[in-house]
Amino acid sequence: MLKSMTGFGKAFAVAGNRKLSVEVRSVNHRFCETVFRLPRQYNGFEDKIRTLINRRFARGRFEVHVNLDWEGSRETRVTVDTQLALTYYESLKELTLLLGLPSPPRLEHIIQLPQIVKLEEETEDLQLAEEVLEAALTEALDALLAMRVTEGRHLNADINEHLLRIEDLISVIEERAPQALETGSQRLRLRLNEYLASECFEDARLAQEIAILADKLCISEELTRLKSHVGKFRDILQSPLEVGRKLEFLVQEMHREINTIGSKGNDAIIAHSVVDAKAELEKIREQVQNVE
Repeated sequence: MLKSMTGFGKAFAVAGNRKLSVEVRSVNHRFCETVFRLPRQYNGFEDKIRTLINRRFARGRFEVHVNLDWEGSRETRVTVDTQLALTYYESLKELTLLLGLPSPPRLEHIIQLPQIVKLEEETEDLQLAEEVLEAALTEALDALLAMRVTEGRHLNADINEHLLRIEDLISVIEERAPQALETGSQRLRLRLNEYLASECFEDARLAQEIAILADKLCISEELTRLKSHVGKFRDILQSPLEVGRKLEFLVQEMHREINTIGSKGNDAIIAHSVVDAKAELEKIREQVQNVE
């Protein structure tokens, strides 16, 4: 089953007054790479997120965006450091006596001093946050995978259409090949006869040399390999495994055979068919680059 490397998934999760949204986007990439946009307190979860993605996907560049919202106000605690306040008070009282001031320090003076009164917001339970994040991320990855599978079906259909056109062009070339070979052999014989008209050569030796040169014009082996590559390509498209790299390699092999056919064909119809086949193969190559 062909899968694309392009996809998007989004999910939400709520725990208490915490609302979490997770978005994951993926695009094509040679390997599996993950980049993050997380709340600062969630930076420690990067390895966990990367592991969850690597378990389910083989290739692609993944962008993970996590947003955290608190519904309502977070609970705030007020704490007073009484021991520090007493220390301040005793020190200020001594200073008051030393300076001959009329009255000892008052409460409103003391509470303004550093570290006496602290406001502490509710701290986040990171274990619970990890559980909530994993649940939301899993749901987002499910949606992303579904999109990659759907896109993979479209890629499969499109690639098969181009393969059919290549097969049609192979048929045209196969039909034309014997005539092109005969025409090439006759042209070669005429040129040799003209060149060697004044010399004495044995007909058998001349025929042997022509056969050798004609064999270099033969494209039957290239056509056989090209048809085999097309069949192998279709088999790989049905594989349940990640096949992107295999298909990329096979496209290179098909391109090599088509190039050789073009260089050996020496015929206008074959040349036009080769150009059209290259165009179809280029479209396949573009699609294969997005296959996982």
